This record gives sequence, C-alpha cells and structure tokens, in this order.
Amino acid sequence: CVVLLDAHGSVLLTRRRSGMRTFPGAWVCPGGSVDPGETLPQAAARELGEETGVVVPASALVPLCMWESFFPTTPEECISKGYVGAQSVVVFFVARVRKFSDDVTVRLQHAEADSYAWLPSGSLAAFLTPGEPAVEPAAGVQQVQILGPPQATDQAAPGGHAEVLGEVPVASVARRYDSKAYAAGGAGGAGGASGASGALAGGGCAEAHRFAIAELLRRPELLSSARL
Repeated sequence: CVVLLDAHGSVLLTRRRSGMRTFPGAWVCPGGSVDPGETLPQAAARELGEETGVVVPASALVPLCMWESFFPTTPEECISKGYVGAQSVVVFFVARVRKFSDDVTVRLQHAEADSYAWLPSGSLAAFLTPGEPAVEPAAGVQQVQILGPPQATDQAAPGGHAEVLGEVPVASVARRYDSKAYAAGGAGGAGGASGASGALAGGGCAEAHRFAIAELLRRPELLSSARL
C-alpha cells in the first residue's frame, strides 16, 4: 500500500465501494496484492497507478511500516477453533507528488473505489490511538471534502478537478470498525462491517491503514517535503 502525500503533506485515501465483499465503505490507502515476479515497491507503485491513476516510480517509494493480521484475531480464538483461517501481511510505503492536491489528477478504478479524499496534515492526529499526544494539536481541521469522478464515470474532470460529493467529519473517516460487527462478517479477513460504512479501520487488514497513518505521524521526517 502507498501512503501518498501531496506538496502540503495531505494524505490521499480512497473509499472502497459499498458493494465490495471485504470492508465495504472503508477509507484505505491505495494498494493490493503482489503479482509473480514483482518486488514489493513495484507492486505498490503498480497498484497506486491502477487504483488512482497517479504514477510514481517504484524507486521513489520509502518504506514506512508493515502490519500482520490473522483471522481469528486473538490467540484464544485460534486455540478454541483449532486453526488460523487467514494470515495477511501489508507493507506500507510513503510517496510524494510535487503538486498540491487540487492539481493532482485522480482517476479512480471504478471496481475498487467510489470516491477519494485528501486529508490535510493537520487532521491526521485523529488517527492516533486514544491517549497518544497529538502531533499537531493546534491545527483544528475538523471536516474533509469527499471527491469523486464527475457524473459517476471513471475519469476525472479535465485538469484534475473532481466533483465535490460533500464533507464529512475527520473523526468519521478515522474511526474504527466495530470489532464485533467485523467478526460477524466472516472468516479470512472478510468481515463486512456494513454498519460501519465510512470508517477507515477495523479488525484484520483494515486496521492496518489506521496504523500506517499513525506511524507516519510518529516519523515527522517523512512528512517533510525535503525527505521525499
């Protein structure tokens, strides 16, 4: 997965389509599986291009963190069931485009996402675990715009200006999936927490995206435009 930053340090997230089998409506960083013969940076750069139309060379990606998850999600459940249903490893990279978000043309992959948002750096403290100090406590960013392709097509408007679909509180983008609803959704990391549409994270793989943004905040050198 790629945590993509613009010239201001805003982070690009895409919202998974409501009809998807896994984590419908979740806000996530662009990414996907590794094809045979690919390196991890190559796979991340390819998936970013496929899902958003944003092209970044694999050589420009900087490793950020990795997340491993299992289903069932606790040792006690694995022991009681007698098996591990699924295991996933998500590796995150950071990349930067030398443009401001308004000038970045995003072309969503219609099968994967229905909208996207650029989260200002001042809003990212919402992704920290409760009890951790906010990195930018005075930023005061409360709302974020949701953007999408004009007239529900796969193409962005000329010049990269997408349609504004509305605004939502940053807290609603950063909140977790309900873990019980996730567990009821099915095995193999496919917990479809339909009641949590619009949340970023949750049990299993979806929690990884929240973790990655929090990790980015713990490494301010990566937020600096001089670093990437």
